[in-house]
Amino acid sequence: MSLKPTLSPQLSQRIVLTPQLRQRIEMLQMTKLELSDLVTTQLMENPVLDEVAPEEVSVAPELAEGADASVDRAASKETPALSPQSPSGEVAESTVDNSFDAAAQNLALRAAQLRDRLERAPQMTIPEMQFLTEKDWLNAGGSVKQLENDDDYRRALGSLRSRAKGVFGGMMQKAVRQYVEANGGTLPTEMAQLQPYMNPPADPALLDRYGLVASGTLGDAQRGRTIITEKAPPLDNEFDSHFEFSLNSSYSHTVNKNGDALEAAAVAYAQANKGLLPFELSQITPYLKEPIDPGVVQDFLSHRLPRPTSVDQSRLIK
Repeated sequence: MSLKPTLSPQLSQRIVLTPQLRQRIEMLQMTKLELSDLVTTQLMENPVLDEVAPEEVSVAPELAEGADASVDRAASKETPALSPQSPSGEVAESTVDNSFDAAAQNLALRAAQLRDRLERAPQMTIPEMQFLTEKDWLNAGGSVKQLENDDDYRRALGSLRSRAKGVFGGMMQKAVRQYVEANGGTLPTEMAQLQPYMNPPADPALLDRYGLVASGTLGDAQRGRTIITEKAPPLDNEFDSHFEFSLNSSYSHTVNKNGDALEAAAVAYAQANKGLLPFELSQITPYLKEPIDPGVVQDFLSHRLPRPTSVDQSRLIK
């Protein structure tokens, strides 16, 4: 038997997210104000760029129509099919535009998939999501590499809920500032007092999902103190986030009740076993205060705990 090198031609077609294409996708999701800010920043940072008056710019009609169609497709629920490859296999001059259209269609498709998922699982929605824009849905769809399994959807929906909380938090911050201005610099003492200042209006039950943790005057709150904190429990114990809001900023951290419970159980096991960490399901289970899915526990034991074991448990698990 002899081995001989051979060459075989192969034709394939794929979309490559070049830096230029990534930038175009990001620009697609920007508002008019954000795009204006980006252009201004680039003009200031890059001395090679020159600003051209709109009347001096000429765009071919077919290019203008193509750009408008791309934006419309990305901001709508429709996901039209891609144009078929030419029989000759040649790369057309509009490859980049086609790739851009395909990426925009992919974002729109993911947004539609998330909507469909929530229609079938309405218990995973939160009332703050009523204030989301189409851009928020597109960004949530782009927050994961794919939407193929349950974890992919959970991550994307967690991102979507976080965006909704952030949007509503901004509304509450604005309402607090207006309340303070109308009440001689005094902070509200209960969330219901913000109701008249919410724009757009918010249901009182929605405000009840949050609580005030600061009191006194505006001067106290301006030092970065938290004013409003989220009270509502997470819908997903692994992929949701908890939010806190000061007067002009926000803070969030991922909620992972399962992870916290497993780490506490591992610490308890180590304290009872001369600093040795558990590596079997049967070892850590007795130290869990509440039952956790065995698959989640095994994943924690296999990937989250350091190996080899050590007696310095406080340094190993943080």
